[in-house]
Amino acid sequence: MFFTEPPRLPDEWISRIRNNADTAEQQRELAADTLSLFFEQGWFKMLAPRSVGGLQWGLPRAIRLEEAVAYADGSAGWVLTLCSGAGWFGGFMDPVFAGEVFRHPQALLAGSGAATGEAERLPDGQYRVNGRWNYASGTPHATHFTANCVLTENGIPVLDDDNQPVIRPFAFLRSEVTPLDTWRTIGLIASASHSFEIQNCVVPAERTFLLDPQAVRADDPLYRYPFLPFAEATLAVNLSGMAVHFLEECEGYFRLKKTRGGIPVLSHLGEDFDRQVRQLDDARQQLFRAVDESWEACRQDRFSDGHASAIHDHALGLASAARMLVDTLYPYGGLTAADPSHVLNRIWRDLHTASQHSLLMP
Repeated sequence: MFFTEPPRLPDEWISRIRNNADTAEQQRELAADTLSLFFEQGWFKMLAPRSVGGLQWGLPRAIRLEEAVAYADGSAGWVLTLCSGAGWFGGFMDPVFAGEVFRHPQALLAGSGAATGEAERLPDGQYRVNGRWNYASGTPHATHFTANCVLTENGIPVLDDDNQPVIRPFAFLRSEVTPLDTWRTIGLIASASHSFEIQNCVVPAERTFLLDPQAVRADDPLYRYPFLPFAEATLAVNLSGMAVHFLEECEGYFRLKKTRGGIPVLSHLGEDFDRQVRQLDDARQQLFRAVDESWEACRQDRFSDGHASAIHDHALGLASAARMLVDTLYPYGGLTAADPSHVLNRIWRDLHTASQHSLLMP
């Protein structure tokens, strides 16, 4: 199989992650050895500011790593993407608090973007927070959590200039959060994307921040890059990583499996298989180019709506290509592909769970 730019990780790391995948799924959270690799490499901090202990990678480098880890294992890639993405918030946090967060040797932020909590502004400037949030990937391993809240005063939502409720993200210590064992899906089982709740937790004003280029606390193009295309690109490459893995597993399995007519499946598919590979590769390259170009534009302070639109279109295009490819090949796997213990089945389940994210839906 030929890819213009194949996912790249040392073979040793790929084997290490894949060898832990069955155990991770059985225990419903990433294996300690996989987490150790991530902490050793500092990957959960790859998007956090260098000034507070992060690696501060550029977005093009980050999305290629995220795809490569998802290629190794879907749940591992998903946790890395969502939790390192929360690390990006460090560029908008109070620098003193951010330093306390990211100088922890195993700093890992989990959280939710849904505004399903309330933060009551108190007379002394602090906030009393209550709420429950879903789908916080990496919950068992998190040292800190982030969550969006509707701001209130005297129990009444604070409104902005457009008469809409003001929503702000907050950061919390693990001790302030109650994790809830709620993650029950067919795939990404080891991502442990559980719910969490907070009850009557009073936090200082320094715990809230604003994801806006005008509110950046760390001076780098990474934090001037708009959030929505950032999120769309990082999520979409997870699907392509899983799809490439699925293709590779199919290629080996289909050499041995035969059709009802006695023809090896790979020979039966012939050019159709090659076409699937090319379509996925084209979709990957389109997104990579869009990210690379938009990143360079951001570095030069000329990021435009056109760049955001290109990321959106190519992220959805890649998600669609990955789903189509996997679903086209899946029936040829027979009952083996329907066996939950087989790698083909796990990749299929992981990809279809990941593709249900609201930013990747058609």
